[in-house]
Amino acid sequence: MVHTFEPTDCGGAGAVHQNEPTDGPAFFNYAEYEQIGVAIVEAVSAVSDVDPCQWETRLYDVVDPDALRQIVRTGGPDVQVSFRFGGYRVSVFGDGEITVTEAPVRGSEQATE
Repeated sequence: MVHTFEPTDCGGAGAVHQNEPTDGPAFFNYAEYEQIGVAIVEAVSAVSDVDPCQWETRLYDVVDPDALRQIVRTGGPDVQVSFRFGGYRVSVFGDGEITVTEAPVRGSEQATE
C-alpha cells in the first residue's frame, strides 16, 4: 500500500509516497522530478505528525539541499546520503527512496507545537 500526502500550506508538492508502515524505518519514494528537499520535509513531517511549517530547524540548517540533489541525482542508484533532521535520521538514496528513522532528539531539533 502506498500513501500519498497532500500538499501543505507551506508550498509542499505533496508528491512523496510512503510505503506500507512497519515497526522499523519509514520508507518513502519521491518522484524524479520532485525537489528532494520538499520530499524530505514531507517525509519527516508525515512520520512525526508535525506540520512542515512548524519545524524550528529548517532543512537548509542541516544540509545544503542543492548539493544533496546534485549528489543523489548524479551518483547513481547506489548512492546514499544520511543526516539528522528534526530528531530523525534521514537517508536519501539515488534510487528515489528516503528512509526516516526516529533518533534521540537534540534540543535545537525539536518542532514547535
